[in-house]
Order: sequence, then C-alpha cells, then structure tokens
Amino acid sequence: MRPSSPLTTELKAMWHQCVLCQEHTILNVCELCESDADFIQHTLLRQNLCAVNDTVTDDYLEHDAVLNAKFDELWILGVYHYPLTYLIPALKFHGQRHFATLLAQWFVLYRVKYMTDLPQVIIPVPLHWRRFLQRGYNQAELIAQTLSQHLHIPIDKTDRDALVKRRRYTKPQSELNQEQRRQNMQHVFSVNPQAIAQYQHIVIVDDVMTTGGTINDLCKAIYRHAPHIKISVWCIGLSTIE
Repeated sequence: MRPSSPLTTELKAMWHQCVLCQEHTILNVCELCESDADFIQHTLLRQNLCAVNDTVTDDYLEHDAVLNAKFDELWILGVYHYPLTYLIPALKFHGQRHFATLLAQWFVLYRVKYMTDLPQVIIPVPLHWRRFLQRGYNQAELIAQTLSQHLHIPIDKTDRDALVKRRRYTKPQSELNQEQRRQNMQHVFSVNPQAIAQYQHIVIVDDVMTTGGTINDLCKAIYRHAPHIKISVWCIGLSTIE
C-alpha cells in the first residue's frame, strides 16, 4: 500500500474535524487539544494510586475509591474533567463507540508505559443483559478490546464461559447518592470459580470510577473463589464525589 501523499492528508483534514475544537484534522482529537488535556502532565497519575498513601511524600488521596479499595492496584487515565466529561458520556450514552478506541489508546500511551507488571487477562466490568439490550454494547468491553489489541493480552469472554457475570439488574449509579450506590452494588456479580483460579494477575477495566462500589463488589466476589489473585483496576476517569 502506498503511503498517503501530503495532498491526500490535507484533503482528509478538510473533511474531518477535531471532536473537541472543530478544527480541521485527520484525527478524532487534534494534537493541540490532546496536549491541553490535564492528564497529560499529571505526574501523580503515572503510578498505582493504591500505593500513593503508603509512600513518604506530600501526596495523599482522600478518595473513597482509594481508601476503601478491595483491589491491589488502581491506574486511571485522568480525573473526570474535560475532555473526559465530554468523551465518556458520548461513548456511553450517545453511541460514539469510536471514542473507546481513542480513550484506550491514550491509556496505553500515557499510563501503561509506567507499569512494571501486566496482567494475564483483561476483564471488562460486565453489563446485565437488560442494560446491554438497551444500550446495544458495553462501553467497558469496547475499551478493553482496544487495550487487548495493543497489549496482546486476552480479553475475558462474554458468553456462558465468562470469568464473571452480572447476575442482578441494578439502577444506574449516576442516578443515586453515595449510600444508595453502595447498597445498589451489593451481591451483583457471580464468578466462574474453576476458570478464575488459573490466573495469578487479572485487570478489571471500566470507564469511570466514583466511589469504587461496583468494582469493590466484583473484587470481593472474585476473592471468595480465588484469594491468591492480584487484581489491578484500569479506569479511564476517576470522578469526584459530590
């Protein structure tokens, strides 16, 4: 295949716009908007956030997702500010599936390079089948698929042989307060005990973490059957709690 000529690239840019600033570009997000994103230079996020409070530094994270973590590692792309507050809802609620590829590629580029221990399998937080039928896709699974392609790490199945399943339908977390979210996510997941036991290190992938209740409940279900497993969590956004 012949490489694109400068003219071809220029013509493509004429018909494509940055989804954030609407300037002409061949990219979904132009280089200027990407460089302006606050997560690019956020040095605190270049590490496992579960370990931040254990180090002798001035940094301390008073966030429920960190303080109450039932997992070993937490890596996020960024705090849930712009442009994530635009890109993630567009992916999750407005059918903009291609944003999953962009967000996963950013995660690989700006976070994975700082990791020293990669997992054996990627597990997207599962949707209940009713929610899947309503939305038509699982945004966490779309993100996980791109991560799997770039990192050559297998992704968990979504059929009856899946490592984890969501067995109970729940109200959307975004519609609930903090206490309601905690109660809403109790005993939601089931685990395939024989399948999960073969792994030593897994990663759970989701789009946004607020209190951490969803993932904590999933981790507790996993640990009941496989207490030896190291569980990492990769999320695109870490939301502030209001």
